[in-house]
Amino acid sequence: MLCGGDKRNETANIKRAVELAKEVQNMALKTYPVDIACELKTEEDIQGFIEASINEAKDDTDPKYLIHALETAARVSGVSHRCVYS
Repeated sequence: MLCGGDKRNETANIKRAVELAKEVQNMALKTYPVDIACELKTEEDIQGFIEASINEAKDDTDPKYLIHALETAARVSGVSHRCVYS
């Protein structure tokens, strides 16, 4: 039996649960673009963001996530995006 009740309603309850599960699966997830740089207001915010990014990226072999985080922190800090390599 689902959520109490009696055996007389069990089949109908299961059918309704399956219908609800299908509805949830078909629901579109609404996402919105977010620029995290707008949320980094203080040096402490930037430091925390970099530390969190390092923790997230430490097991990842792809450096793109960490590079993006550092670029974001540099943009917020007003550091030029251009780099000079020698």
